[in-house]
Amino acid sequence: MFDDVIGIDEASLNGVTLLQNIPNPASAQTEISFTLPAPGKCVLTLRNTLGELIETTTLDGQSGKNSVNIDLSNLGQGIYVYTLEYKDVVLTRRLSVIK
Repeated sequence: MFDDVIGIDEASLNGVTLLQNIPNPASAQTEISFTLPAPGKCVLTLRNTLGELIETTTLDGQSGKNSVNIDLSNLGQGIYVYTLEYKDVVLTRRLSVIK
């Protein structure tokens, strides 16, 4: 009955939501969006599949939806993992880079 329902791909915990990056797969740039229940510092990290840190961005997140653009032009093709840390919540998603 609901086989054709399309939803937003997200990870959520304690009012914090990390959405799938758009576009995915991406080549030069991608947008990562997330929502927070209240303003506060948050950290967004990007790692390769070996766990090596590629980039860290510290943000002053606002209550509600937040977005950040990530430059992927210097990355090789492959799978990467991005993580959002906000207070005691840590959410992780995967992104694909194609060239």
